[in-house]
This record gives sequence, C-alpha cells and structure tokens, in this order.
Amino acid sequence: MFSPSPTHLTLVSQILSYIQFIFFSASLALFYPGFLRAVASNSSWSTLMIPHGPILSSTPYYGIKDGIYEVNGTFGGTTGLELMTQVLGAPVTIHTWANIITLSLILLVGMVLLFQVSHRLPFTQSWISVNSARFRGTTDSGVRGTAWTVLRVFLSYFLTPITAWTTYQLTGATFFPIYHTVLTAFVIALLIAAFWWSVTQSSPRNMGYLILDSSKRLQTPGNMSKSEDRHAMATFALMFVRGAAIGGLQIAGLVQLLILLACEIASWAFDDSKAGYPGNLHWVPS
Repeated sequence: MFSPSPTHLTLVSQILSYIQFIFFSASLALFYPGFLRAVASNSSWSTLMIPHGPILSSTPYYGIKDGIYEVNGTFGGTTGLELMTQVLGAPVTIHTWANIITLSLILLVGMVLLFQVSHRLPFTQSWISVNSARFRGTTDSGVRGTAWTVLRVFLSYFLTPITAWTTYQLTGATFFPIYHTVLTAFVIALLIAAFWWSVTQSSPRNMGYLILDSSKRLQTPGNMSKSEDRHAMATFALMFVRGAAIGGLQIAGLVQLLILLACEIASWAFDDSKAGYPGNLHWVPS
C-alpha cells in the first residue's frame, strides 16, 4: 500500500517494486495464459535484466519469430525464468546472469562517481548541502560514507531481483561449470555481507529509509526504537527470502508459492504492528 505522504525517494521504491512484482509474478514455476509472459517481459529492465546485455548478447532464442513469440520446452517442465528468457530472446542463463552482474557493477560504480563528483562541483554543492543528509543518510562524504550510501540505494531497490537471478543459477549447479556455481555462492555471500556491513555502520532503520520512511528529516540512532529497527531488518530479510524463493525454487512451484505466501503474511503482520507509525510502507513481493 502507498504510505499517506510518501517522499519522492520512497515513491521511487514503491513504483519500482510493483514493476518488479509484475515481471517476477509471470516468471514463477506455474502455468500461465500464453500472453502473460509476453506482456510482463516488457518490465524485465526493472530487475536489471535486458535482452541484449552490456557484455554478452548472442543467443539461440529468437524471442519473436514470424510475428509470434517462440519458446522451447513448454511441455517439458521448463522453469518460468527460462521461459521468460526465451520470450525476451535473451542469452542463455549463464550469460544473462553475467550481464545482470555486470550491469549491477556499472550502476554501483556510477553511483560512487556521482556522489563523489557532486561534492566537488560548484554548481551542485549548494543542493548537496541541503539534500544530502536526507538522501545519503550520512554527513560523511568520504569513502566509507559514499560506500554506505551506494549500498543503501542499491540494496533498497535491487536486493530482491539480484537475489532471484543469482539463486536461480543454483538450480543448474549439476550441469553448469563448477566455477560458475562457486561464483554464484560468492555473490550470495557478498550480498549478505554488504547488508550486514551497512547496518553496522548505521541503524537498520536508517538503512531502510528509502523503502520505509517518508519523513523529510535525517533519522538518527537516538530517535529510533528497537521495534523500528526490527521492522527494517525484517523488511530486508523478506526481500532476500522472496528473491531466493523466486530464483532458487524454480523447480518446485508449489513450495515456491507457499514461501512467497508466507512472506506476505509476515509482511502484513509487521505492517499491522507498525500501523500507528507514520511513513510505514508495505513492500510487495518482487
């Protein structure tokens, strides 16, 4: 649900979450009407998945051929994300994931440069001095402060899709190269470590400001209750679990659906417990 008066930052998170939800809802291990994946595939960009990636673009899939969408394996239990990949005419699974990780790195580096350069340009310094506390969540403009800000933005907006696409690689561990599985496990560990480092540098509530808080002032540890910290931690944990269920359970559709349902019940429970707190945001599954 939309919060009563969301800021522009939380509104971005809400809109992106719903677009990601559209894409992943049509990518579960379920049977859908033939048109649904074709329609939802247009929102793949919200999950950092684009048909022609930044480094690898060759593909055996046509996507659209002779004016219709062409897919293989529809009668052989092919996973939802694989069928979505075929609908998009994207590269094979390994190459698609390599493109997603590369695009993620490009975004991370781009944000680092943006935050660092913006403090050094005369025509942006006045704007930064007024708005940086609210957007960055810290007054530290050094390396540590920039790293924290970049991770907060990235994890708030893309934790679920990155987790989904990465855990999806584990479903092919028996026939993918061993180095690919090791790299996949490393990325999952890196996501967890990045979040844990981020919450240790500030409070969990401040970390979750972009998706949970619509106030226009910088939150500090002194005015955050333990329940608010737990709410933020639970929100990020549910984002990770949703992503892991969407990607890692592509071969078990019923279990996948039950876990996503459990995540929604848990999310509603936390929302109800915080109903009296202004600026609370219900995060849809993605």
